[in-house]
Amino acid sequence: MKKTTTFSAYWHVKNNPKLSVKLGHIKRAKNKNLDYFICSPEKKLNFTNNIYLNFDDLPSLPYIQGLKGFCKSRDFVFTKYGEKIKSFVFFNLATIWTSKILFFEKILEYTDNEYLMWIDCCSARNLELIDSSEGSKCFINQYTKSKFPSKPYGGLLKNKLPPKKILAQVVKIRSSIVKEFIKRYIECLQFTDNNFNIYDEEIVLTIMHQKYPKLFKVFR
Repeated sequence: MKKTTTFSAYWHVKNNPKLSVKLGHIKRAKNKNLDYFICSPEKKLNFTNNIYLNFDDLPSLPYIQGLKGFCKSRDFVFTKYGEKIKSFVFFNLATIWTSKILFFEKILEYTDNEYLMWIDCCSARNLELIDSSEGSKCFINQYTKSKFPSKPYGGLLKNKLPPKKILAQVVKIRSSIVKEFIKRYIECLQFTDNNFNIYDEEIVLTIMHQKYPKLFKVFR
């Protein structure tokens, strides 16, 4: 009997310079046998089960007003890996990224399976390892030291980060702890928004792991 419900999401963001755009989000997502796919109602994407959600209703929006203000204050920012990007494009992408964990509560409405698992459309490191893991944790990866940039966001991120940097391509959470996990995530998202100029969901999860390590099982 299936124990894990898998899902992902996609909204088109114009002028997105990331390499993953060239790889083709939808094409690659369709190779992952996802149970649910969250997307804009304007995009009639042919997945087994679509959940439609307007971009303006993405759940992180109320919590990232500091980031919105920072992006509005300049024409350009930089991605985590230092690629120049229009600030409004970055904010739109960050709205999607920071909503990722909050989508788990939405998926709870559609399944009573024991585990829920987010899988990025393109990259999914340690997917089999995380999929096979069990327990009352969030199962997730971390960056190897060589993969995380020495000056993230082109130096715009001034804050010192914890040594263990979370990589959120694959995220598996036991259904019974989803609400507690989201509560702590929102707490850390608000903290990050109040104290960081620029960030994404991986920065928030990095802060969260430092504060609540018992909620996580982290793989290299």
